Amino acid sequence: MNIQELNNKIIIKTGLFGLFVGVVTLFGWSQITLPLIYIIMIIFTMFYLKNNLKNKILVHCVIIGFTWGLDWSIIQLLFFDTFYSNNIEFLNLLINLESINLKFLLFLTGILTALGSTFCLFVPIYILNKFRKSI
Repeated sequence: MNIQELNNKIIIKTGLFGLFVGVVTLFGWSQITLPLIYIIMIIFTMFYLKNNLKNKILVHCVIIGFTWGLDWSIIQLLFFDTFYSNNIEFLNLLINLESINLKFLLFLTGILTALGSTFCLFVPIYILNKFRKSI
C-alpha cells in the first residue's frame, strides 16, 4: 500500500477531533458530556468518510481512530498537572488502582480509545455498504 493512495486531507480534518477532545478533557469541561461529544464525533466522521471515500475505508478508520486516541492521551500526559487538577473525580477513581502508574494508564486509555474508535467508525460504514449492495 502506497501512502499516497490515502486521502491525507480527510485524515487531518477528522484527526483534529482528537485534539479537540484532548483540550476539552484537559480543562475538565466534558466530564459529563464526553460520551455525547464522542458519539457526535463518530457519527459526523462516519458520514464524512462514507460520502468522501470510495476505497481504503478500513485503513483510514484505523489511522483516524489512532490519531484520536493518541492525540487525546498525549495532550493529557503533556499537561498532566492541569489535567489532574481539573479532573479530580476521574483520577481519584484511577488512584485506587495502586499497582498501575497513572500516566501509563492514561496512555493505555488512549490506545483503547483508538481501537474502540476504529471499530465504531468502520463497522457502521461496512454494514451500510453491505446493506446498499444487497438492495
